Amino acid sequence: MGECWNHRTATFMILGNVCTRRCGFCAVEKGAPLPVDYDEPQRVAAAVEAMGLKFAVVTSVNRDDTETVPRLYRQVRLGARYERSLDVLAHARRVAPATPTKSGLMLGLGDRAWELAQRHRKGRMRYV
Repeated sequence: MGECWNHRTATFMILGNVCTRRCGFCAVEKGAPLPVDYDEPQRVAAAVEAMGLKFAVVTSVNRDDTETVPRLYRQVRLGARYERSLDVLAHARRVAPATPTKSGLMLGLGDRAWELAQRHRKGRMRYV
């Protein structure tokens, strides 16, 4: 966290702290989603400005698209589809090309080094 603060970066979790999915890697509370707070975007924007941030990561417990290798997807992210998650990121890039997009990769869930290298070679992952 200190490294993020030193680089003027912070993460904001929006839409509450209850997740509607049942991913196998997460300890976030699961259940019915909380009501949407329509003032939240303005409060997050005000916080970003007040903190003088260079980057703000906006995430949500039910749409955090942290990824794993395709072989493990059904096991780790029930109901999710690897290609659909990548398509969401590609769509965001097309709609707002100047806005950075990101996705994480969870390691140590049974993945193999060759699977990581294979996805990288196909151009579907990029290391930054």
